[in-house]
Amino acid sequence: MDTLLDKTLSRLIKSDLIAAFNELVRQDQLFLAMKVLSALKTEEGYKIDLNIYAKLVTAMARNGMGENIDELVKGVSVGDVVRADGRGVVTIVKALLAADKADATVRVYELLREGGCEVDDYLGRVLSRGLRRLGRKDVASEIDRELGRVVGGGMEKVGA
Repeated sequence: MDTLLDKTLSRLIKSDLIAAFNELVRQDQLFLAMKVLSALKTEEGYKIDLNIYAKLVTAMARNGMGENIDELVKGVSVGDVVRADGRGVVTIVKALLAADKADATVRVYELLREGGCEVDDYLGRVLSRGLRRLGRKDVASEIDRELGRVVGGGMEKVGA
């Protein structure tokens, strides 16, 4: 009975935290939203969706909080990226590129590689063009070379 109650309360708390996060971002209360995100990360068994990070990155960029974006992306783990669906990765990459955050974008790319994921054609083109625009031609060229090896769509686990 206690276990069932704990699971139910935890699920309710998670949904309330997500709702609070979304409302705080909508109101541009971004420091509070970061606190809620931090609380979500500590919830046992809850995996942060990269779309949540992307939503916060977009709001931070809109509010001139570039340094905070860098700190936020430092908190993204290999597991966050590997667990993400392709759209979550594309969404955060596009948000970072729109915020002109080349180093943070490169970090997400490196996390993909570290997690053993290959970049599909669409994400590769987004990364390559965006990083070239931001002056990171070295990484963009590496991505272009990698695209010559990728077959099929979606992120594919290496050796899977």
